[in-house]
Amino acid sequence: MKFATITALVGLASAVEIGTPDDSLVQESANMEQLCENMGEIDDESLVEVDADEEAERKKVSGTSKQHYGRTTKQINAENNHILSTQAKCLNFVRKYRGHPKVCNWCKKAKAPSVIWKWNSQSKTWYRWYDNKWHYWGPSKRGFTAVGWTWYKGFWHHNGYVFRYRGGYWYRFQGNNWVRYGATVPIKPKIPRGKKICRPFYMLKKFGFPSSLSAKRLPRCRVGSGKSSVYYMWKDRKACSFLGGRLVYQKHAVCKTGRPHQWQRVTRCVRGAVLTHKGLNYKTGQRHVVKTTRKTLRYTLKRSQGLCKGSRGTKLGSWRHKNASFCKKQCANNSKCNLMIVGEGSRHMYTGTCEIYHAPAKTTGKGDGNRGWSCYKKSVV
Repeated sequence: MKFATITALVGLASAVEIGTPDDSLVQESANMEQLCENMGEIDDESLVEVDADEEAERKKVSGTSKQHYGRTTKQINAENNHILSTQAKCLNFVRKYRGHPKVCNWCKKAKAPSVIWKWNSQSKTWYRWYDNKWHYWGPSKRGFTAVGWTWYKGFWHHNGYVFRYRGGYWYRFQGNNWVRYGATVPIKPKIPRGKKICRPFYMLKKFGFPSSLSAKRLPRCRVGSGKSSVYYMWKDRKACSFLGGRLVYQKHAVCKTGRPHQWQRVTRCVRGAVLTHKGLNYKTGQRHVVKTTRKTLRYTLKRSQGLCKGSRGTKLGSWRHKNASFCKKQCANNSKCNLMIVGEGSRHMYTGTCEIYHAPAKTTGKGDGNRGWSCYKKSVV
């Protein structure tokens, strides 16, 4: 609370309403104004003190107090003593003059704090209210102030990744999922990565010693340089880049006598890809789900008597001994279909034939009048 405003109101009310101000009240008001004027620099929210039996499960942290909170234990204790003693004096002042109209009216009009704290005298730690329950905050109200850590929308953040503490364990949001990190979190957690990626290769172990040979140039993947370089059989540029090597050419000796090159099959692995920190929905605390709405297209099939005139385009399928209903379903299941021909009407040797096409836009879908055929043009409504 801004007790300086209250004390000023009390002093003013005493002078106006009573006429002869109470010297003790005026003096106490001035003392309280001086005492509470710097309280906002340490804590600009109301403080709520509770009993020890409301203690929740305390988080485990690793490292020194200076590393985590930016202050030594002695400095934190001094700050807490100042906050709690100032709180007690200021609240006692308001309680003492709670019947004064100015104090009462000010308290009624004051807004409730957006952040609520409580102090556990037994464990000497602060707790903060969010997500409809109390959460451990730490021995300092300044929170976890190590470099890189910030508090935002009910979660701890480090290097873009979101952390939360539940059921005695820390969880980190990575790769669009909450993954259990452990009972403690280091001050500088490493960036999460996926599983290692491994591939087989053939590595040159020993060069051959041919006595008579014919030679030709062959590609190799060379990793490193100088005497420490290692040669692998060439697969392609992607495989060589996977090893961190580059393309070179060697003279390949085809031995007639002597000893050929010796190759060994080996497996090489690289680090997995960095898992993304994006995708958290802060309102639900879960990954953000994008709702996709499938647009349903409505279409009509306009029938014309006879075989379709003009270009029919690309044939997508044909069937024998089928009816128009079957042909319509086939055309409906194929997004490219916009024209179909059905052998129906006067019976002939091709009655029951069904053909679907992807016709050019200029095709009208009009039939030539043949009584044994029907032309259907598909049009989107």
